Amino acid sequence: MKLSTVPVFASLGTDAHQALAGVVVERLYGSGEVVVDEGDPGQSMFIVTRGAVQIVVGPEQREVAVTKAGGYFGEMSLLTGAPRSATVIAKGDVTVLEIEADAFGAYVRAHPEVIDELARAAEARRRELDQTRASGAAGAPGEQKSLAQRMRKFFGIA
Repeated sequence: MKLSTVPVFASLGTDAHQALAGVVVERLYGSGEVVVDEGDPGQSMFIVTRGAVQIVVGPEQREVAVTKAGGYFGEMSLLTGAPRSATVIAKGDVTVLEIEADAFGAYVRAHPEVIDELARAAEARRRELDQTRASGAAGAPGEQKSLAQRMRKFFGIA
């Protein structure tokens, strides 16, 4: 799987894709195994390379999405250190690539100019998920700037 096909990374250059490809960690999960728990601290994101995962929210574990191979989740935790906003459960056997904030942060600190592009991509994704959750909560115009500011703070970029 090429990182350039993941929307949140699509706008980054080849050097970024190569740098990130060198730090991803492959993880395997069995059917029904929890990949991440809603509310837990998070500093990584995942790209599904085989199988599918179920995204559920709330104590009733209401399904809000199914992410198949080629999809991704957890980007807000990677980009801002935000707690997990949903529980993710393996549907069958699943293989994911995990990108941790420490490794990703090294690239971002060396190339702080990518923050605004990453914020735009992440904000677009967040609006999609908000609509999927039927919350009707699209981001306000000032939220993108706020997200970029949160990302700069998280990665220690002034």
